[in-house]
Amino acid sequence: MDVIGAAGTQYAKDITLVRNEDITFGTSIYNSNEWTAYPSNTFDDLGTHSALNSGGSHQTGTLFFSEYIEGSSYNKAIEIYNGTGQDINLSNVLIELSNMSISIALSGILQNGDVFVVSHSNADQSLLNAADMITSNLSFNGDDAITLIQNGEIIDVIGVAGTQYAKDTTLIRNENIVSGTLSYDINEWIAHPINTLNYIGFHD
Repeated sequence: MDVIGAAGTQYAKDITLVRNEDITFGTSIYNSNEWTAYPSNTFDDLGTHSALNSGGSHQTGTLFFSEYIEGSSYNKAIEIYNGTGQDINLSNVLIELSNMSISIALSGILQNGDVFVVSHSNADQSLLNAADMITSNLSFNGDDAITLIQNGEIIDVIGVAGTQYAKDTTLIRNENIVSGTLSYDINEWIAHPINTLNYIGFHD
């Protein structure tokens, strides 16, 4: 989620704006202090962008899903990656499943460069060992949309409800993905066979 400008105001006529390198999140309200202004027809920086990285494998714009496990029986797990450049308080972060009437509320502090793993309470011990949160509410079968919500805003989605997009599959997000998406794109993921559990707990 991001916004440039305010409708009806001359905020950037005949100007090139370049986002400051310390900005790691979009904003719902335009803030001119996040931008450096250059004269009209300044094209030098187009096609490149530098961002400060305070740690982690790579800088990202938002939290996002980095792994999805839909294995046999109760082998279900979801992994969330934080590469935003700062530690994130998860008290305002939820996971919603299209087949469930309740949300899974997260908690704790997710450090920059780390992942948060949610596993089903009856999953394989290797998933339980990697889990930061264990719950019986993490139940899906490869045809349920899974949504990541922060501060009431959707920031990432896995799957399309009612379609068999990932049954008996482990999905791992491509390493070049740096932000969540509002619509599921299968090209952002690498699929592995059922019960591939050895990638859980880290994201490169």
